[in-house]
Amino acid sequence: MIILFSLGSQPLTLYLLFLTLLAGLLTVSIALLGGAQTAIFSLSSKDLEELQLRSSKRYQYLLRMMEKPRYLLATIDVLQTFFTVLLVLLIGYVLVEVAIINFSDMHLWLLIPEIILLTTLMIVLQHIIPKTFAEQNNVSWTLWTLPGLFFLEKIFKPLTMLAIRGVSVVAHHNNETKKGDVKVFGSNENIEEHTTEKQEARFLKGILKFGSTQVKEVMKPKFDMVALDADKSFEEILKVVKDSGYSRIPVYRNSADNIIGILYTKDLLQFLQANSEVSWLKILRPAFFVPEGKRISDLLIEFQAKMLHIAVVIDEYGSTAGIVTLEDILEEIIGEIRDELDEKTEFDFAQIDKNNFVFEGKTLLNDMYRAMGIKDQPFEEIKGDVDSIGGLILELSGKIPEVNEEIDFKNFRFKVLNMDNHRIRRVKVTLLEEEVVA
Repeated sequence: MIILFSLGSQPLTLYLLFLTLLAGLLTVSIALLGGAQTAIFSLSSKDLEELQLRSSKRYQYLLRMMEKPRYLLATIDVLQTFFTVLLVLLIGYVLVEVAIINFSDMHLWLLIPEIILLTTLMIVLQHIIPKTFAEQNNVSWTLWTLPGLFFLEKIFKPLTMLAIRGVSVVAHHNNETKKGDVKVFGSNENIEEHTTEKQEARFLKGILKFGSTQVKEVMKPKFDMVALDADKSFEEILKVVKDSGYSRIPVYRNSADNIIGILYTKDLLQFLQANSEVSWLKILRPAFFVPEGKRISDLLIEFQAKMLHIAVVIDEYGSTAGIVTLEDILEEIIGEIRDELDEKTEFDFAQIDKNNFVFEGKTLLNDMYRAMGIKDQPFEEIKGDVDSIGGLILELSGKIPEVNEEIDFKNFRFKVLNMDNHRIRRVKVTLLEEEVVA
């Protein structure tokens, strides 16, 4: 081969040696990037827990990147493409220079075997070997490559955004062409790209967090759950079942902290035509109790094994903390599941004017952002583990607030309108600056 002959006949110049070393560095970089893509998207929930234990900072960066999966993939693709083009140019230049130095009278077409050999080596070294190794050692590979990926992502961000914009323009043009050719499809068929990306991001982020999410983070609190009093008559039970629309309802005696079973509403069908008093307590099914600190990934396995859809959540003192359903767990991954019995609106709120809104205390912060047109998340740094407006107010005030009490944070003012014992029922939220509104 030409390069091997060159070593024995005329030594390479330092310049060519530098280019050769640079080509080797590019090869390693492309291999690491290819492996990083394979490693990151093959992480399981247990892998993520291990990664979080080994480096919490890199774990947080990974979560931020996975919020924009298309941007992450585009970043890796742009880097690989850029390095590959640069590598091909370098290899071609080095081969030609070596050939000219050692064999000035040779024909350049004799370089074809060299190019074929190097291309084969590039495929093996840059793709097959690293991706195989990365899949088997995905946590370690992710830890190794995240710092470099973070550094390169900042440098190549303009080029990445340009590439994404170019792809979006082409995709939009293709969509317009298809819409022009096929007139029978309605406007609902044309799903906007940013909406799809948000759905993908939510789905991937749900998968990433699935292994570390606890039951208490997804359960319905005791104060919000529908439960039946064991002392109620059959007619009263039917009314609650009809009004709630739920298919499985906990039953308690004396208080909600003493759950005695679960009523499956389908079991009531056999008694609908009964003329005498129905002993409906006899058809209760045993309640399944779980601690609020249990991971939902483990609970999902138990639900599957026991063929259950609902569990009663208990706190550290043995009292009822709430209930959790199979639907609650699945919604952590794929987003909210709505059926024909659900209300059309996702949450209740009232808009007084462009700067004043009234929300329920249990309204999620993300829902408040959406209703008020807030693009960023101004409370992320101080909200701790809470995710509702009521929880945020408790976090900000550090105590149980009183009715009409106002709490200011940045350019937001929260006024407590209604309380139920120690629970915040309704809140007025005021934007103190118009610039906050999108």
